[in-house]
Amino acid sequence: MLTGFSSPARAGASLGLKLLVVLAVFIFASSAFAEPEGKKPVNPELKSIMDKVQNYYVEAGDFSADFEQIYISKMTRREKKSTGKVHFSKPSKMRWEYEQPQKTALITDGKKAWYALYDKKEVKTYEKFKSSYVERSMAFFWGSGDLSADYGLRLLKAKRVEDLIDAGSREVIEAIPHQRNAQFEILYLFVDAKTGRIEEVLWFDTIGNSNNLKFNKPQTGRKFQDAFFTFQLPSKEWTVEKLEF
Repeated sequence: MLTGFSSPARAGASLGLKLLVVLAVFIFASSAFAEPEGKKPVNPELKSIMDKVQNYYVEAGDFSADFEQIYISKMTRREKKSTGKVHFSKPSKMRWEYEQPQKTALITDGKKAWYALYDKKEVKTYEKFKSSYVERSMAFFWGSGDLSADYGLRLLKAKRVEDLIDAGSREVIEAIPHQRNAQFEILYLFVDAKTGRIEEVLWFDTIGNSNNLKFNKPQTGRKFQDAFFTFQLPSKEWTVEKLEF
């Protein structure tokens, strides 16, 4: 994995794949909301909201959105803001572009992944993304899997979450991974109660740093060319590093 980044934009991009594992469950996976045989049934109210989220993204098709990310360091309490655009194409393509404060991009066509650092003219490639442990953990992304097998889920009935975000009229889903990992310890999804659209995400890593991600100006029914989810070197000055997860 990518580690040791000096800015929240880069740190956020490195966290992007792990975060999108969870988001992809809600956005792409039809089977993630089924109640597996022999397992404890999902809370009916929770299942109803999850079904609404699923239906929204099924009807949305391929889509894009602007995003704003606010990173807060637990140690310094300083806030750092990043902005950009994210694009999804079913069943397995995504393009996560940070525009400010540094231009970076995290791109996958479902088989290979690229992490581009425009200011350094560097790109890190993951040739075996399709067979990597990240890809295997994203079984939901390819349309299989059981969300409750990996995450403890519950509806959070709170007007304000972690003293950071007002829930307002939105539904809040709390997700805690059963297996501890360094990427996030707890995650909250803020869902429009009427449409099922995920408007905002808040997550904490294991040392207490927080990331708040807001999605704005969604565009649904997009039509992307396959080439949009690949990366071509802008010039011969760029360097390429091949990495493995």
